Amino acid sequence: MKSKSIGQAFVDGGGATKPLKGCSGPEIEVKGVDVKTLMTTSTYVPDTGRDGAVSVSIATRTPTLMDLVTATPTDSDPYTFMEETTFTNNALEVAEGGTYGEAALGFTERTVDVSKVVVWLPVTDETLEDTAGLPGYIDQRLGFMLRQRTELQMLVGNGTAPNMRGILNTAGIQTQPKGADTIAVAVRKARTKVKTPGYGNADLLALNPADSEDIDVAAAVDLQAPFIDTSKMWNVPRYENDGLTAGTGLIGDFANYTALKVKKAITLKVSNSHGTFFVEGKQAIRAEIRVAFVIFRPAAFVTITGI
Repeated sequence: MKSKSIGQAFVDGGGATKPLKGCSGPEIEVKGVDVKTLMTTSTYVPDTGRDGAVSVSIATRTPTLMDLVTATPTDSDPYTFMEETTFTNNALEVAEGGTYGEAALGFTERTVDVSKVVVWLPVTDETLEDTAGLPGYIDQRLGFMLRQRTELQMLVGNGTAPNMRGILNTAGIQTQPKGADTIAVAVRKARTKVKTPGYGNADLLALNPADSEDIDVAAAVDLQAPFIDTSKMWNVPRYENDGLTAGTGLIGDFANYTALKVKKAITLKVSNSHGTFFVEGKQAIRAEIRVAFVIFRPAAFVTITGI
């Protein structure tokens, strides 16, 4: 069954309704949505013949990293997993009757806290009732905000609760200084470090857009640079994010050694129980997601510094 938008659930009176804890007003919840100025019919004029489309003219970073990292559900908080911390390979060739080499494997329990990312938006009753195209737009934009913030945390979160710990602040990742090398050479050396000693396969190169531009300019000047194109470098897809500090890049094996454990998918709720909203004809629409970002092998990631 297809979920209704938060606005449509409000208009129809549908959705799961219950009072918020400590409040008497109703709450409408819409789960599983793939996603502070009061919105009124003055700020968003009711539809009088428009097709309902909304033009997004404000330039803002488009989240894509969450689409590149494997996301699976989890029922636990914190998320717990076992890390292999001892690996002794004594495999060997023996003659008939010889003694087998004894291997050793050891494990350490690790935990990663589930973080909650939230946002809310105040809207008048009339705005939700009178503008057919707005509810779906609100759903999409609130979900977008959560995804944008979550992926920034995945990269640079400092790990101090309630923040996630991003890759750049994870102990054990490697570093490749650019030094006197060209950017291309530094990235190639970093890719090698992902391979060994990280024993991963680099599948993403994250860069600040300014650094990515420098790479393209260098490639344009040096026409003999087949290892660079506008979407890849050394055959590794490039990902631009202005949340990364200019001068520092990140390359690693995201597919195999990161995961997004989803405790609660993007969920939207609406209630008039905020402050005096009930007697003012206003609704508070809130959105939240609860996830744990896990880095299984820090050595499979390398920062490139001094770009």
